Order: sequence, then structure tokens, then C-alpha cells
Amino acid sequence: MKKFVISPEEKNECKRQFGINVRRIRIEKGYSQLELSALLDKGGNTLLSRIENGKANVTLMTVYMLSKALNVEIKELFDFEVYT
Repeated sequence: MKKFVISPEEKNECKRQFGINVRRIRIEKGYSQLELSALLDKGGNTLLSRIENGKANVTLMTVYMLSKALNVEIKELFDFEVYT
């Protein structure tokens, strides 16, 4: 069986596109970074800023919490294609 490998560029692009979606949805819902961070109970907006800037490798629980706080389905956060 061949091992599945993702290039560093593809990983970065995936994180970047996810962050773009989080930012777009947050703004559409009318939340500031601080307001959404407070809903997530993550203490400050550092994590959210890192997510939106494509710098954070988020956990499944963070994705779940984002979807609940933004009142969207998880698949909407991942509605993008990665091109490298």
C-alpha cells in the first residue's frame, strides 16, 4: 500500500482557504474576532487570528465549536478547493 503524502504547499493552502472561509462567515454573521473568540471560550482572539490567517492547524473540536458558534454546518467551513 502506498503512503498518502500531502505537500507542505498543499497543507498551507488548505489552512489558508479554511481561514478565509472562517473570516468570511464571521463577518457575514456580524461578529468581531473578539466576539467570536468569546463564544468559543478561547480567551482572546489570538487563536482565531491565527486560524483566519492560515497559521493554525485546527483540531476537530475547534472546527466543531466554530460551526456551532457561527451556526453553520461543518461542511461550509470546508467549502473550498486546494490548488497548488
